[in-house]
Amino acid sequence: MLTDIVKKRKSYISMRQAGLYNDDKRLQKVNLTASHQNPSALRAYKDLNTEPMGEVAEELLHTNVYVDRMNLKLGVKHA
Repeated sequence: MLTDIVKKRKSYISMRQAGLYNDDKRLQKVNLTASHQNPSALRAYKDLNTEPMGEVAEELLHTNVYVDRMNLKLGVKHA
């Protein structure tokens, strides 16, 4: 059973890595290599009257939360 959980976890990690890699390649083709270059993000900064890494952006858009996912069980819903 434990080996099945480890295999599933590795499979999910591999799929996530592949997805992120494909997203990066797609965005590089249209010269969106940083999140603050995204038109939606630029619109949010403009609407909030701030800029990337500005004080308001730091307060509202960025987090300092770190979640340790090493001990999460696959298939179990967490709150």
